[in-house]
Amino acid sequence: MAAEGKHSPFTLRTLTYSVGSFLAAWGATKLLDTYFDTTLLATVRSWLLEFWDWMLLTSPLQNWSVMALAALLLYSFWTVAYYHRTSSNIFFELHKAEDVIQKLINPAPLHSIAHTLILCRVLHE
Repeated sequence: MAAEGKHSPFTLRTLTYSVGSFLAAWGATKLLDTYFDTTLLATVRSWLLEFWDWMLLTSPLQNWSVMALAALLLYSFWTVAYYHRTSSNIFFELHKAEDVIQKLINPAPLHSIAHTLILCRVLHE
């Protein structure tokens, strides 16, 4: 159960939109196949079956292991690029500039702690 103030990311609305989008796409492809004779679903299915057969080919190095290695290398590259981007000085300088602009647009109230305590005391009397 979600804690108070925190909502689950999976709401009924997102589930409904996902299912509705899937059904609309399925219906559109069925209509294209039926009325325009485009055999879209059959072509995609044959491509997937050919890809599956290619993945299961016997060779000195299995094709699925080559694809897994490529996916691992791509994931590693994305991870390195992400950490380089977030830890570079350019990112921190940009963040500082954004903070300065934000403070210029929305200045903080000019209260000191003593001023806040005096206001609290006055309001409670």
